Amino acid sequence: MTIPYGVRGSLALAISIAACGGDKPKDAATPDSSAAVAAQPSGDIPRTQSATRDPCSWISRAGAEKALGATLLSVPTRVRSINNTNTSVTGSACLYEVPSSGARRLVSIEIAPDESGALQAAFMGMGSVEEEFKGSEAKADTLIDGRWDFVSEMPGGLTAAKSGRVAVQMVTSLGGSDQGMKLASAIIDGIPDLPFTNDPGDPAVAPHDPDPCKLITRTEAEAQLGPLVVAPYRSAKGTAIAYGNGLSCSYFTGKHRALVVTPKWTHGADMFRMLGGVAARVAEKVGGAAAPDTLEGSWDQISIGSDGTMHVLKGDKLLSLQYKSSAANYAKAVALVRTAISRLK
Repeated sequence: MTIPYGVRGSLALAISIAACGGDKPKDAATPDSSAAVAAQPSGDIPRTQSATRDPCSWISRAGAEKALGATLLSVPTRVRSINNTNTSVTGSACLYEVPSSGARRLVSIEIAPDESGALQAAFMGMGSVEEEFKGSEAKADTLIDGRWDFVSEMPGGLTAAKSGRVAVQMVTSLGGSDQGMKLASAIIDGIPDLPFTNDPGDPAVAPHDPDPCKLITRTEAEAQLGPLVVAPYRSAKGTAIAYGNGLSCSYFTGKHRALVVTPKWTHGADMFRMLGGVAARVAEKVGGAAAPDTLEGSWDQISIGSDGTMHVLKGDKLLSLQYKSSAANYAKAVALVRTAISRLK
């Protein structure tokens, strides 16, 4: 299945924006990076799980066969991507082949953190590109099929779905999307409800000031989000990926949901202007949220990015809050922003 050129461009733009500027780059996946969950560390270092693992290790062969309702014709195979089914020891997707009376029936699936929600923002804009695009987004606490925050389908067998900050991309043979979604659901249900990390040692990296987690306390966060699974922890810039000296602070509430707060202590005005230009470009391609109207507070300017991130400027300091993949709605996000901005000094 080939993604149309216009769709590829929109996806690439949105995803590249989400990936810019991280303080801890994501390591390349390796054949041996399949350890599921790190041992419980001491102190405030959160328990985590690996994001850089063999994509075929998310579920056992027996578990996959149970979900698919069929005996696989071969061992699940690690492949380059959902669109390139050539075998690769560093591939990002896993290929499953199920019995069929006609042509080969295949399911290729990729699981990855969708940290800023850029993938969802891109797919939600595909309706203007593909007339047959189908997409639905969960509202409030009502999940799609009791599991998903977002599900979309495009002609040709491409499906995208998201549960909290975990994204699924999948390509299936004609007529196999329902079967593929059963596999995706089984994989999501089996992922430990813990923060991700790119390297087991990252959460223990020595922190330096300023500490982004001082802007919102655990008690203040829980008043808006509900109980946290782990204490607030530092994470790589703009993500919930645990990193001990990260520029962001994450508040993980379970069901793969996390609120991420990212302060910028200097040159915030320049960044705010740049973000506005980038958001306009993405919105032109894939649609996006409008800036909040007449919302007043102890800030100079406030805007909402195309991925739903709230950006607040105070003097030359900038506060960004990702809440779309958290337990917070807009009103609760604003309450947390008011708390955080008062300490951004």
